Amino acid sequence: MIDLENEEASTTFGPNSPATYLNGTLLPMGELIQNYYGTGHVSTDNYIAQVSGQAPNQVTSSDCVTSITSLAGSFNDVKPGTLDPDQARYPGQVDGQGCVFPASVQTIGGQLDAAYPRSVATDWRDYAGDMGNDTARDGGTPDPLGGTDYAHPVQVNGAGTDITNNAEGPNATGSQVKSAITDQYANRHNPFIYFHSVIDNQRLCETHVVPLGTASTAAGGSTTFSGHLANDLSRLSTTPGFAFITPNLCDDGHDATCAGTNAAGGTTGGLVAADAFLRTWMPLILRSPAYRSGQIWSSSPSTRERPPTPLLATMSSQARATSAPDIALC
Repeated sequence: MIDLENEEASTTFGPNSPATYLNGTLLPMGELIQNYYGTGHVSTDNYIAQVSGQAPNQVTSSDCVTSITSLAGSFNDVKPGTLDPDQARYPGQVDGQGCVFPASVQTIGGQLDAAYPRSVATDWRDYAGDMGNDTARDGGTPDPLGGTDYAHPVQVNGAGTDITNNAEGPNATGSQVKSAITDQYANRHNPFIYFHSVIDNQRLCETHVVPLGTASTAAGGSTTFSGHLANDLSRLSTTPGFAFITPNLCDDGHDATCAGTNAAGGTTGGLVAADAFLRTWMPLILRSPAYRSGQIWSSSPSTRERPPTPLLATMSSQARATSAPDIALC
């Protein structure tokens, strides 16, 4: 699953769309799912719903932002965090206000771990663009391949502060942060960190919530990949059963102008950046042993007794979908 953002379906798939790779290459390989809508109206509520089925609350519906001026955010527990009394009508739903759900609330990752306990290390993985580029900003545990794993705000008595809502980099404009370090990672686009069932188990979280990696394109057009996604896709045995890819704030199309650069080396965000990301990274997926052997979107379990790897891309706004073989844009 590749999450992209903030563009109307008519703009994304219309005749004048700048997303030429999405429309010209990927769309013919799959299906365009019509009338596919988001659960909420911002990022956090939609991302949380994607991986857990939890409905928005007033805090997640505001991206957990506490200051409109600085865009500082909270990382506070959902309280009271108890099951809704009408479980027949709202099964599994937890009531309360806040962003971080109690340990009783499972994600798709936890469900996969429970269903396939013999292959926990490769049941699922969350690949976050730019996570840990600026350790002081993002937190987390240093990853030997670069960046940090398990990055999220530190909580004290169930409360924390999120300072990742503004991208930082040398090309920063507006509310973005001018910095020699390029870090366009945002907690609000990394849904697994909003669950105590994930972050309370540091070893599990360090295994499953990792940086995406990097792609470097030479003058001749060849691209060299490094990092976890490239390493994991290089072998069928290391390809996760569920792969969640969240590009940075530039590459996912969220920011109109990039604080750093997009995948093509420019500073234009929006659909231009999102399409450049797909043009750069999708060939890595399409050439992978898992894709070429049919283990991505296969209808039968793999030989490792795990579900096949889904390949899906979503756009959080008024949603429609496409794929290669099936990319959903919501």
